[in-house]
Amino acid sequence: MINVIFDMDGLLIDSEPTWKRVESEALQHALGLHLTPEQLKRFTGRATRDFVRLVALDNPQIEVDQPALIELILSMMAQRIVDAPLLPGAQELIDHLQAERVPMAIASSTPRPLIEAVVERHQLPIEVITSGAEAKASKPHPEVFLQASERLHADPFDCWVFEDSLNGVIAARAASMKVVAVPAADYLPMEHFSIATRLDRSLEDSLVAIKRGELS
Repeated sequence: MINVIFDMDGLLIDSEPTWKRVESEALQHALGLHLTPEQLKRFTGRATRDFVRLVALDNPQIEVDQPALIELILSMMAQRIVDAPLLPGAQELIDHLQAERVPMAIASSTPRPLIEAVVERHQLPIEVITSGAEAKASKPHPEVFLQASERLHADPFDCWVFEDSLNGVIAARAASMKVVAVPAADYLPMEHFSIATRLDRSLEDSLVAIKRGELS
């Protein structure tokens, strides 16, 4: 039996633009630092603690209170993330997997309270959750996916991961899992995702593939 592990931001919900706005606003407010959308794009898929740490490393001329900046970003996101809509095909794909009794989990770099808020807001039938914020290392490290497979009582080789970010795809492959990359059209050129098991343009396409038996 296959097991399915979903990323959340940018994969199930259209929250990446919100994350980028919040990160930009927080950096401007706390540090007077302006990063362009292109500069922020390289942090996609990373936990907030890693984002803040890397920003501090990139800007040694600025004194960065990392815990305070992390708290600011997460408090802003907690207010906004529940307004992010499901992406096309997400509900239909989850409903189909539930009907087929496929075990499902969410493995996201987002802190657990935010994941749980999204699951509750959209009434997603997914009980197994792992957060990169709780792991010793976040994506592209495979720990969050390995934790998810353990909680599903599944062999990593029997898991399919759905991811939108390159960091997530790298993490899933490092966990010895098969991975469906579903990147946003403006994220990175498709050839960057050549290590993925398959590449879909939307979860709607993924659902068609599953119904055809192409994921097993």
